[in-house]
Amino acid sequence: MDLTKLDDLPQEKYELFEEVSALPHLTKDDPPALLIYASSMDAPITSQSVGIHHPKFGAALKEKMDALGIECQVHAGVGRDSQEWTKLVMDFVKRHFGMK
Repeated sequence: MDLTKLDDLPQEKYELFEEVSALPHLTKDDPPALLIYASSMDAPITSQSVGIHHPKFGAALKEKMDALGIECQVHAGVGRDSQEWTKLVMDFVKRHFGMK
């Protein structure tokens, strides 16, 4: 897919994007979310894979979840093998699953 032509897609493609996205399906009884991205918020979108796993999606999800009163943490620029990643995950799991 040529990412420069996203504005020229048929209407049914946009409808499919909406259907498979979490954004229009959120409800106030959804669980909290922890989203950790290795890339930074300003990382260029160079492929479909990067686009659907970009921290900007996390920011959009957080905005909707915040409006519903659901915790959503978004961290960008955190490598999976880093101590920061481990601490973020462990703190989240401990807080939400009662682990000590």
